[in-house]
Amino acid sequence: AMPENYTVSYARAAKLKLKQLYPLIVSAGVKQEFFETLRRLEARLQNEPMTFGESLYTHPHTKMVIRHGIEGFVICFWAVNDEKKIVLVRDYQLLPNITLST
Repeated sequence: AMPENYTVSYARAAKLKLKQLYPLIVSAGVKQEFFETLRRLEARLQNEPMTFGESLYTHPHTKMVIRHGIEGFVICFWAVNDEKKIVLVRDYQLLPNITLST
């Protein structure tokens, strides 16, 4: 049997961060790479959110595991509930060397 996929959703803060990062991405000339990286991140979070990246801590109340991982020049932070097979993307950051203009 194929392992069950995780459902990935995005916190408002994460969507807002993408909007904020977008001008930097455009001025750095890496728009295409950025979108490809986000697609790869989503695929990894759908398939391997408990093994990709590393665990930071477990949220005491929700029992969600808080993790982060790097794909390309993007650092992604997410929470995962392994039992319910759900992932919540919490934040994105760029690796420092990509922020060409601030």
